[in-house]
Amino acid sequence: MGSIPWDYVSGQQTSKHAVVIGAGAAGLVAARELLREGHSVTVLESSSIAGGVWAYTDEVESDPLGAQPEKRIHSSLYRDLRVNLPRQLMAFADFPFSSQTMNSTSVDSRDYPCHQEVLAYLQAFTNAYHLRPHIRFGATVVHVSPLFPACNGTSANGDDSAPWPRWQVSFSTGQQDGSQAAASTSHIETDAVLVCNGHYRDPMVPAIPGRHTFPGQQLHTHNYRSNEAFTGKRVCVIGAMASGIDISFEIAAVADQVWLCSRTWPDTVSIGEEHSALGIVNLHAMSPPEELHPDGGITFRGGSHIRAVNVIVYATGYRYSFPFLDAKCGVSVNNNRVGPVYKHTLVPHLGPSLSFLGLPFKVAPFPLFEAQARWVARALSKRISLPSIDDMLADIERWDQDVHSRSWPLRYTHMLGDEHWDLIEWLNIQSEHNTSALPEWRRALWQAAGAQRAVAPQKYRDIPLNADLLAEAASDGIKAWHEQQTRVKQQGCC
Repeated sequence: MGSIPWDYVSGQQTSKHAVVIGAGAAGLVAARELLREGHSVTVLESSSIAGGVWAYTDEVESDPLGAQPEKRIHSSLYRDLRVNLPRQLMAFADFPFSSQTMNSTSVDSRDYPCHQEVLAYLQAFTNAYHLRPHIRFGATVVHVSPLFPACNGTSANGDDSAPWPRWQVSFSTGQQDGSQAAASTSHIETDAVLVCNGHYRDPMVPAIPGRHTFPGQQLHTHNYRSNEAFTGKRVCVIGAMASGIDISFEIAAVADQVWLCSRTWPDTVSIGEEHSALGIVNLHAMSPPEELHPDGGITFRGGSHIRAVNVIVYATGYRYSFPFLDAKCGVSVNNNRVGPVYKHTLVPHLGPSLSFLGLPFKVAPFPLFEAQARWVARALSKRISLPSIDDMLADIERWDQDVHSRSWPLRYTHMLGDEHWDLIEWLNIQSEHNTSALPEWRRALWQAAGAQRAVAPQKYRDIPLNADLLAEAASDGIKAWHEQQTRVKQQGCC
């Protein structure tokens, strides 16, 4: 499967072996792009199914806050979740998220489908590109280490310095996420490691004064599945990003009162217990909590106070976590900034031998994963060149300064928002995949969906999107799919 890559310096074939950590959306498209480039690949997936976070389970962790669970649950989905992006923006470029590729496996044709439809799409993608034979299920990565020191020269391509390191990846089998079953450890030596383990697994809970003496129930949204248990309760939800807002709507449908806390609210939202928020009578917008009290009360920034709260739900995000990376990799996580990573993907002094797919957030994830994976695969084969290590480090420094100039906290380093389309376009050009601009419908549909979400946060998923944009997206996807199928027939590549 795939073509034989060409070394632009030596003229030699440079097929490599790569280990991909995780068989979620990022890991699956990474495997596809590596195979297309002529590399061999082993995907290590700790669970028994491809799909990553999209493989829903009713199971929750023993520790509702997710700090020290007996068994770590990977998925953070809740039962009735529907995606917050149109399916057209979630599709890989040449594999439309539609009946043309999914055939009879589609379960929800809406523009904003349920999570089961996303899993079905990823399963269809896995089957279409024959990825399953390359995945080792039940394999939990425990250690990743370079086999010799990384290069210290001026070129990340290794042309005027020591070569990139090879890697040893150690993984356990027979032991699933903290269970007591007997486990064995195996090792793989490889040319490259692509880290695709996701970042919705390790919950982050703020240290609010009084948290340890608060008498009510406390849980992180990582362990929220449905609203039935909140019937008649007084509930405070801390964090008003996408999941916090959605879960607040769900809980408000059955709870007595819900208070939703955020550092910032738009001017159109009235803050305080006496006001209803977001069109829901028993939902109230609040400032962040400053103290939790032993009698069940909560004091908020500004001095307002509520009493007799039964449940606190933390919609406060997740930590980037790579416990398997050896210190010799030179990668650290500081206040949720992963560094040093060039274009949120590559470690400069390691070239394409160690990469991270999916660090950015507030993005259309699948298209970004795809662009990152293609870039890494082609850099690994040396079809394309990388900048010097110094130039990559300088680019990281410029982005860090930009984050600082915006007065963003360090934890927003990988928050791209609208700018992720620029990154995708840059990656495509660097990969020599597409030297023209992205189709305009992508940015336009992204903006249109965001505008609808802001105006109608509870109902936006059921508001029709611009028909012309949807038609253009469908035409673009089917054209790319047919072109890809033609290449398969003519060249035998994927």
